[in-house]
Amino acid sequence: MERPFEAERRHNIDMLATAALVLLILSAQATETAARVAIPDETLRRIAAALAQPQSLRLTTPVPTFRTEVRQHPWFTDVPHPWDFAGGGVATAVPQAGRPATPALVAADALPLLRAARTAWAERGAREEVSKAIESFCATHPCQ
Repeated sequence: MERPFEAERRHNIDMLATAALVLLILSAQATETAARVAIPDETLRRIAAALAQPQSLRLTTPVPTFRTEVRQHPWFTDVPHPWDFAGGGVATAVPQAGRPATPALVAADALPLLRAARTAWAERGAREEVSKAIESFCATHPCQ
C-alpha cells in the first residue's frame, strides 16, 4: 500500500516533468521564430550608433544624512508572559472573570458631542451679545 506523502511526491514529480516538457517545446518554437526573423542592416547600424554615443545623463547619489532603525515591540521580545487562562497573558478575545464575553455592538464617544454643544452655546451667546450692542449703538446714533 502506498503512503499518502509518496503519492503526493509522485504527483509533484509528474507535474514537474510535464512543466519541463512544455518549456522545452516552447523554447524550441521561440528559437525557430527568432531564426526566421531577419533584422535589416540599417536598423542594426542605428542601434550600434546609438550605443556608441556617450551617456548624456549622469546621476550622482547623495550621501544619506539620516539613519533609520526599526525595533520590535518589547511585548514580543522582552516581556514573555505565560498563558495560564486565569487572566495572566491571556488574549483579549478570551472572556475573563467579570468581563462580558462579547464586545459592545455600538460604542459612542460623548466628549466630541459635548464639546460641539458647548461651542454652539458659546457662539449663540456671542451673537446675542453683539446684536444687543449694535441695537444699543443704533438707538443712540443714526444707523441706516
